[in-house]
Amino acid sequence: MAQAPRRAAVAVVLRERSRDGTTEVLYIERVRAENDPWSGQMAFPGGHLEESDAGPVEAAVRETREEVGFNLETHGRLIGRLDDIHATARGKRLPLAITPVVFALAEPVELTPRPDEVADYVWISLDDLAAGAHDSSMRYRSGELEARLPCWQVGRYRIWGLTYLMTSSLLELLDVVFEIPRIPGAARAGDA
Repeated sequence: MAQAPRRAAVAVVLRERSRDGTTEVLYIERVRAENDPWSGQMAFPGGHLEESDAGPVEAAVRETREEVGFNLETHGRLIGRLDDIHATARGKRLPLAITPVVFALAEPVELTPRPDEVADYVWISLDDLAAGAHDSSMRYRSGELEARLPCWQVGRYRIWGLTYLMTSSLLELLDVVFEIPRIPGAARAGDA
């Protein structure tokens, strides 16, 4: 009998930008670490489910608090979950299922990234991603495997791989309603 995959969760955090009311999504840049298969990549706050977590939502809330220093239970509103995605690293499928959990910020927050996990963070417009403003591709090579992969290039930040797939799933879901929705009931967040 096959063993069930390990579980992880990430927080897809949305905010409304005060200047023009567009919806932005939070990405973190992971610290470079020798044993991390996603070292230095752009990601969503998140990590493995722990025994103390009641499920993916609680894990996403805990990991966001640990990695970027704010509490989604206090400052956010749960929107829902995207379909699980199976993790891959260096071209190989891992026994890890990741649940993306979507939250909308109810008020502005100050991020305090944990320096041993988060090198940087950036808010990127979902409208721009949906419109193709940052569409690009990249050459990927791992051992004998070589491929050209889709990505978004936003300044120095390259979003690709699992994070690209999760964001694409969100954009496809939002496309069903023909536009990126405004966050109902959310205060307009600043550009902090």
